[in-house]
Amino acid sequence: MGILNFFGNVSDDRQTVAHGRVKGPCATLRDHGIDPAGLKFTLNQDGFVTVSGRVRDESECKSICRIIEGMALVEGVRNNMVIENGRGTRFAGKVRLAG
Repeated sequence: MGILNFFGNVSDDRQTVAHGRVKGPCATLRDHGIDPAGLKFTLNQDGFVTVSGRVRDESECKSICRIIEGMALVEGVRNNMVIENGRGTRFAGKVRLAG
């Protein structure tokens, strides 16, 4: 799955994780009906998750960021996704804070 799957029994000011392991971004996106194929997730030391890869449209990009922001232990999302919608490709990158 991903590096986020290895965090367990961790607490911070926002949320306590008591069930042993935190679900990773791929499983979390699948739970929300989004196929994570083609996406790459990197957990940075500052608690931000960098998401890169190709998505269909701006709506999918926003949904992915919102879902990842809501994950335990995530401080924010660095969006390095590229939108491919048949009319060309454009960079959708932004940094978003969780919460």
